[in-house]
Amino acid sequence: KARDEANPLLVVFSTYQSLERVAEAQRRGAPMFDLVVCDEAHRTTGAFKEDEGYSGFTLVHDASRLKVARRLYTKARY
Repeated sequence: KARDEANPLLVVFSTYQSLERVAEAQRRGAPMFDLVVCDEAHRTTGAFKEDEGYSGFTLVHDASRLKVARRLYTKARY
């Protein structure tokens, strides 16, 4: 989409631990993201917390809760 005054560029920075708040904001009407960059993507593979059943890192994959057109996964190179 073309960016203009009616459709401004919006950049959101978030930690994986804060994704619940981002998902809640979208549930309340915040727009879909064009792109999410997932740094340290290996952490998003499914580490589970026994008491919660999931890790906050895996929420980035949940298309029903986090509305995103494209995801880019990156990792550090050693």
